[in-house]
Amino acid sequence: MNRNFKDLTGKKFGRLTATKIVGKSKSGNFNWLCKCDCGNIKEVIGSGLKNGHTKSCGCLRRLLSSKRNSTHGMSNNLEYKNWAKMKSRCLNKNIQGYKNWGGRGITVCDRWLNSFENFFEDMGKRPIGMSIDRIDNNGNYCKENCRWATRKEQMRNMRINKMLTYKGETKCLAEWSEKLDINYHTLSSRIRYGWSVDKILSQQRSVQIIS
Repeated sequence: MNRNFKDLTGKKFGRLTATKIVGKSKSGNFNWLCKCDCGNIKEVIGSGLKNGHTKSCGCLRRLLSSKRNSTHGMSNNLEYKNWAKMKSRCLNKNIQGYKNWGGRGITVCDRWLNSFENFFEDMGKRPIGMSIDRIDNNGNYCKENCRWATRKEQMRNMRINKMLTYKGETKCLAEWSEKLDINYHTLSSRIRYGWSVDKILSQQRSVQIIS
């Protein structure tokens, strides 16, 4: 037998225990029959055991992959997808619209950044038809500044919205349109033509504007 031969019988490498030689590879390395901690039997080249390349029958890789992808068992849930999209907006410079989040300095708080479990604990189950929304559009993603909101609520909360103060109340244009029963586009036209706030919101009947 080769003088460099090293008997691996009974020795453990990761989850594998070498039991006996079962042949020799074309490169001259001995093949060992190994028993894995999971109970499987696997034939492994000796050099793979000694250099740490092979540590199990394959079960370790599957186990680590499973833990990485679904430690919380919710990888396919809407809450998880909202969490992932939230992080992408703030961290991924290659996505469309990054300039509106990460590009403006919007970040995800440390508690949520690497833990979906913490995010879910703070925000709870996502109500049907809602998604994550920042209460202050200039603030970061954190428990204190986030809520589940409908698409309509989020549109009203956009930083590009025109806010008008009338009779002590401040609302966006869509809210004034609903409250006063005046067509949104009519109000928008009045703003473009430079009407005062009082006139914009007190004039109930649509007035034809000639440019």
